[in-house]
Amino acid sequence: LYCAAPIVSEIHGGTVMKKRSKLAIVTDGSLPKENPPVNVDAVVPFWVNFMVFRSGRWILESRSQEEFTPVEFFRIQKDSKDLPTTSQPNPEDFLQVFLKLEEVGFEQILVLVVPKSKSGTFDSAVQAKEKLENEYPRSKIEVEVFDTGITASGVEFMAEVAIRARDEGKSLSEIVWELNELRPNIELFLALDTIRYLGSSGRVESLADHKIKETMKRYMRQLGSSIVSI
Repeated sequence: LYCAAPIVSEIHGGTVMKKRSKLAIVTDGSLPKENPPVNVDAVVPFWVNFMVFRSGRWILESRSQEEFTPVEFFRIQKDSKDLPTTSQPNPEDFLQVFLKLEEVGFEQILVLVVPKSKSGTFDSAVQAKEKLENEYPRSKIEVEVFDTGITASGVEFMAEVAIRARDEGKSLSEIVWELNELRPNIELFLALDTIRYLGSSGRVESLADHKIKETMKRYMRQLGSSIVSI
């Protein structure tokens, strides 16, 4: 996939790509940084919060994830007093990207975000959409916020599907219908060196040390059943 040259490098943390059609595909920072990258029109990154030792004391810093390479992030993760945390983009981050996309000629925006059950990103995007509608009466751009129900490569796959459908001439409503049909059929499998960082997030209770064997047995049975049924 070819990535269009950016028209701006930073819009309150969001990178916006050159206009190619009237419908813009936008994701949050869960989109993997592949080479070549998925050809979305804008990415609204997450924020990374971490402790740094400066002037004889530990200080909390918050920076956009776009300011790090993966190698730099893992170094910070190792050197920080406490494990880094992430926070969702705020509504203003999304709003500024929406405005810039309209400025360069887009008429519709499809925003693909991680599950609202796991992050406040969906709510931030919806709040930005509402603010756009209520406080910018001259704005005519249509915004659709879509809960992908997944993250990382799952969001990447849905973005690729949306881009392909758009390039085939499908409407925004048709693309949303296609993604809704696709969403329950996507599964994401991970191979981890350690569950230390997942455990600290508090979101994977089933992977606590004393439950690993039972959890893995259950997942393997489910996977085996799926393979056999195919």
